[in-house]
Amino acid sequence: SGQDNYFSHMRDSTISSIIRDTGVDYMENRPVILYMNGEYWGIYYMHEQANEDYLAYNHNIDNPKNIDLLKGNGFIKSGDYKAYKELLAYFKSHDMSKKDNYEYAKTKIDIVEYIDYQIIQIYCANADNGNLKYWCERNESAKWRWIIFDMDWTFYNSKQNTFSIAFNPEGTGFDNRFHNTFIVGLLKNDEFKKLFVERLIYHLNNTFATERVLRIIEEHEAMIKDEMPFQIKRWGTHSSIEKWERIVNDMK
Repeated sequence: SGQDNYFSHMRDSTISSIIRDTGVDYMENRPVILYMNGEYWGIYYMHEQANEDYLAYNHNIDNPKNIDLLKGNGFIKSGDYKAYKELLAYFKSHDMSKKDNYEYAKTKIDIVEYIDYQIIQIYCANADNGNLKYWCERNESAKWRWIIFDMDWTFYNSKQNTFSIAFNPEGTGFDNRFHNTFIVGLLKNDEFKKLFVERLIYHLNNTFATERVLRIIEEHEAMIKDEMPFQIKRWGTHSSIEKWERIVNDMK
């Protein structure tokens, strides 16, 4: 469970379950107990990989090589940077408050998926939201979509203003290293802002309804609770099972 290994050991998996029905791309996973040559190795998570094969399978794309998959500020994981670079240049040179420009943007970006992606990052208070992956199939009608992955630094600081982090014109992620060109531009458009607020209200009342989120946290807690004493003994990740339980309660 990444850097959450010494904390709840279940943040990334829990977030995946919470957002499962949003329509945003995420990594399905489940906890497993690992033995190597008969030696106990602890609790691991078997999960999908956010690569072109995952995207082709989940979106019924015949050829995974026909996918542009990028990371961060444009690092190429699959395909190439050309279409994304052109879209980025368009946003930098066009005012999204103007109807025609926004209508064009809607043909290139899955707007609802992008809004939902942003809301997930904001609600979960992801302290490491520079983990960016986004993709598009290479055809005229395809739109760019974003992928939720690596959520091991979520649900830590409930005091931070995650809206200002997500919408910072200077950038987002560690040291604001990752550009915010799309969201900053789109927020200048009244239609987009209205849709954003509507989606936010929906998710707060459904996806992130308090009772639902608590139930899912408790489900994931129950999955590994009986195994955590052995995990702690094997790796010394916590001083006691009571310490782990306090960490999970902090999440709640």
